[in-house]
Amino acid sequence: MHRFYDERPPGATSVRKSSIPSLQVPNPQVPSPQVPSPQVPSPSPQVVPAALSYSVPPGHSVEQEVCWWGEMKLTPHLLNLLGLPNVDAYVAWESAQPAQGDRKTFGAHLHERVARLHAGLVENARTLLRERSI
Repeated sequence: MHRFYDERPPGATSVRKSSIPSLQVPNPQVPSPQVPSPQVPSPSPQVVPAALSYSVPPGHSVEQEVCWWGEMKLTPHLLNLLGLPNVDAYVAWESAQPAQGDRKTFGAHLHERVARLHAGLVENARTLLRERSI
């Protein structure tokens, strides 16, 4: 047997309908007032120009034995890489700067900075290799 909220079980005190809060269902045809959210300017993302260069012993190829690209199979590539006597990695980076302006202009600016970093890495790697071979 179902009991409704205005029926009393034995021993219960009386409950008046007005004491039970009613559920307010919004009318879907009447839009609810929107409270505007405060507009907080988001910080522009930071970009860090960085360059990476590798060197391997003479007779080996960085492009073929260190870098994994194209249709190379991963397992044979890793086995070959692990079989190298040594691989030197050189990393350089500059301070972060906010991304701003036209993306193509900004990209060209970053490309110049990374190319300059990479050229310095290659020169430093050659100097270190010459000193190591002496």
